[in-house]
Amino acid sequence: GLDYLAEAELSSMFAEHYAIAPDEPALRACAGDQLALEQLLDFVTQRSFRQSLLCHAERAQTVHYRIKRSRLIGMHLAGRFLELSERPQRWQGLDGAQVETRHQSDRRVLQALHDAWPGTLAMESLLQDIAADSGDPLPAQQAVLAFVEELILSGAVRARREPILAADGGATPCVSVPLRQLATWRAQQDAPIALYNAWHGAVDDLDALELRLLPLLDGQREIDQLQRRLNNDGLAEVSRDQVQLALHKLHQRAMLA
Repeated sequence: GLDYLAEAELSSMFAEHYAIAPDEPALRACAGDQLALEQLLDFVTQRSFRQSLLCHAERAQTVHYRIKRSRLIGMHLAGRFLELSERPQRWQGLDGAQVETRHQSDRRVLQALHDAWPGTLAMESLLQDIAADSGDPLPAQQAVLAFVEELILSGAVRARREPILAADGGATPCVSVPLRQLATWRAQQDAPIALYNAWHGAVDDLDALELRLLPLLDGQREIDQLQRRLNNDGLAEVSRDQVQLALHKLHQRAMLA
């Protein structure tokens, strides 16, 4: 048989994601029961739809629902951040999640992740860089691990076992063949075909120019050639700057290969 494993959105499983104090009586009543906790969170957030992952029933007893910081060291992280305020220093991460930086190392973590976006950054590399600049490496690493755990629980970052490289397209930008085919079919059939990025997430906020550009990104055309091709299709005229901006936005959405 099958049993519950987790939610597709990991952060939705934890009270910390919703800024609920751990000493709340209702949370204490859950007494470490993950299913009871998530049912409580469903009520609190008025959640009506779940995206649950299942596992074989015999494996259910081996699942642990607290993050082990020692296991974070082998992970790869990604995130981008917008500063919201200076005092206190608050930042907006992925999906609108907000975090507060209290130490210089916290700010270094956010900056390193932001610079690597849309690619991932190896946690081990991040720890080594910060420890190398610290007079006391072990406490510095522990502080980084604690902050990264907070980022994961808040939903401000993505975490995975395998890295994702940040492709900027270079001189002849391209997207994967399947994505280019989907974009072509969408344009030909004028159908609401879902497009995706390197994180396997749906991308549904592309503008008209980006949708026109995607089928042309086969890695064989430079920006000037892309501009000429777009201007020869009989639709709205576009400038080179507009093409560059559209490519930058596709890069930020992790769609370039």
